Amino acid sequence: MWVALTCHIWHHRNKMTFSNEEFDGQKVMEEAIFFCWLWLKNMEKDFEIPYHVWTSNIKVGLLCEGG
Repeated sequence: MWVALTCHIWHHRNKMTFSNEEFDGQKVMEEAIFFCWLWLKNMEKDFEIPYHVWTSNIKVGLLCEGG
């Protein structure tokens, strides 16, 4: 999760610096959470939890997948 959050903060910082966009912390969190879910979905062969279910309790979802 921390890697996804760091990457998305960096991406949004670049948008602020080079495209003159405003920082939107909520958007950064939403994109980082989606990126984590997508990564798990693609990397774990048995991961079949829908996004809306996984995001309803991320802490449990990460602990279950972390093993």
